[in-house]
Formats: sequence, structure tokens, C-alpha cells
Amino acid sequence: MIIIDTKTTGLDKENDEIIQLSIMNDKDEILMDQYFKPTNKTEWNEAMKTNKITPEMVKDCPTIENCKEQIQNIFSKENTIVGYNTNFDIDFIKNNNIEIDENINVIDVMLEFANMYNEYDQKHEGTKWKKLTFATDFYDFKWDEEAHNSLGDIKATLYVYNKLQERQRVLNSPDINIAEDYAMKEIAKKIVMKYNKDFEEGKFTAQNLNETFDFYNDIAECVQDLIVYTLHTNYYPQNITFEFDKQKDMKHLLTKIDIQSCLDIAYIRHDFKKALEETDNVFDISYKLKWSFSSEDISQLAIIHRDHPNLREKVYDLLEDSNFHSVNTDFVIGNYDKYLLDKSTDIQMDQQEDNEEEYDYDEDVMEL
Repeated sequence: MIIIDTKTTGLDKENDEIIQLSIMNDKDEILMDQYFKPTNKTEWNEAMKTNKITPEMVKDCPTIENCKEQIQNIFSKENTIVGYNTNFDIDFIKNNNIEIDENINVIDVMLEFANMYNEYDQKHEGTKWKKLTFATDFYDFKWDEEAHNSLGDIKATLYVYNKLQERQRVLNSPDINIAEDYAMKEIAKKIVMKYNKDFEEGKFTAQNLNETFDFYNDIAECVQDLIVYTLHTNYYPQNITFEFDKQKDMKHLLTKIDIQSCLDIAYIRHDFKKALEETDNVFDISYKLKWSFSSEDISQLAIIHRDHPNLREKVYDLLEDSNFHSVNTDFVIGNYDKYLLDKSTDIQMDQQEDNEEEYDYDEDVMEL
């Protein structure tokens, strides 16, 4: 299998020319990375805005004709070609009298990613094609070459291809919990990328999403909680599968999710201390969390109550409003240790569980 990318003087395969060709195999071995001097074109101003290849850069390079035999040898040995908008590259290569087997397996990562991301293009009545830089952002690819340089692009293309292959393996896993977890995080990330540009400055920005905390894990938990309430509709069967490739499924799912609610919950749960410091009304926090706390939430609150006396009143009011009276009692008497749980533990605590003990502690709590 080889991964290919070309840079050209334009989009017309009959009149424009290849000025860079990069080829690597699936073992990350670079088979070719060559600039070419075009034989007819002397300038390509529009293409240069994207590929940044100037006439000066290639004036002393060989022509593609000089390297034709080397290129032909590479393609003659392979049975699979991978690219991003692959047929564009293949058409240009063929136009230079390089033979490519008509039966060779051609994989277009652009189309595969478009089918996975599944954003509907109303104009073309199909899935919207995304730029390679969008796909790499989705999968957190770290560029070590400049984007739109063909060497950098083939490395990025292989990375996205491998991520899509990994996705299929996970979603086809016999362990439904693994498949479910992956699917929820994927949905969450799609939501974040779709709405990120609309977030308020300083709260969620493209720059701090990955740098400040594992946002996608947090928001995935919120989305999963909301999905519990949205899947029991006429649009969905009783036995839910985790293939979210169908446009109608994603459309119905996303219309039922309160995006801002997801963001608010993720923001609070990531850093309770910051949320408490910023609010003048802790009851707004308990309302957004639907008066429910996970074991990790309680662990955070235990540490805040223990280490930050100035926030104890807010922690107390937050827990009281959510009917976590027994937890409040323990915090007040300094019994924190039993709530400092291992982070791998994921026990969901809600107000109904705590209500069983509410009346046993109510009088003592009010006194304290």
C-alpha cells in the first residue's frame, strides 16, 4: 500500500502540471519526495496561494519526465493507493504517461472521512467533503511538516486513514461498552467542532479546548446522560446500535441535545473550584447538574471543602440544595477520606439515593 499526494500548478489535468509528488508506504518509509520544474507553466499564482511553491523554488529541479522511470517502478509494485481526493492525484500522474493498473485498489480517505463525519451538504444532496486539515483537527494530528506540502499531507492522510480503520475495529468490538464509549465521545467531538466557533471568549476556545483539560471526555459523559432521555422516541428501535453514519440518525439525535447544557455541565465538572469561585448563585450550579453528582464530583468537593475555607459555605449550600445531607455532615466534621475515591471508580450518586438518609440527618445538619 502506498500513500500519494501531488501539488500542481492548477486544477486542470490537461493543461496544469505536477510540481511536487510525495509517496510513502504504510510503514512510514518515504519512497519519493520530489519537486519538479514544469515544462510549460512559468507561473501559477492562484495555486501558489495554497501550496506555497514558487517558480523560484523549482527552477533548478528536474522535470517529471526525468523521474518517470522511478515513479513507474513504485506504482508497478503496489496493489493499493491511498490518498485524499485520490483520483485528482491519479489523473495528473496518468497524464504524465505513467501507467497505473485499472484494477488497483484506490482508497479515498476524503470520502471515507466524509461518510464518517456525515455532515449533510444540501447543495449537492450528499455528505459534505472536508479539507484534510479539518480531518486532522478532528483526530488531533500534530503536523511536523507544513500543511499543503505534499510530504506533510501524505503523513496526515495515513494518520487519518489509520484512525478510521481503528474506528471500525472499535465499533465492531464484541464488547458493547467499548463501542458505546467510543461512539459517545465521537458524537461529543463532532458537537464541539461544530459549535466551537460560537463559544464565548475565555470560556471555550479552539486554543484551550485540548490544553486546559480533557474536554471531550467530560462532554461525552454529559451527552451520554442526555441521550438516555432522547433515544426512547419513534425514531429509534429498542435495541440501539452504535453506528452513527446515517444522516437521519445524527440529525434526530443532535436536534434533541441541548448543546449549551452539555457545555455548562462539562465546564463545571472539570473544575468545581473555578465554577464555585465564579458564581454568585450556587443554586444555578446544582440546577445545571440536575442535582446529581458522580463520585469524582464529590471527591472534588471534598478537597475544596477541606483546603479552601472561603468556599465551604458555597459547597455546603450546593450539597444541601441537592439533598446530599449526609455528605455535608461528613464534610462539616472533617470526614473527607471516604470520599477521596480512586479516579477509576465511576459510581453515579444522585439525590434519590441520598434521600433515603435525608430525614435521619436533617435536624443535625441544620444545627451544624
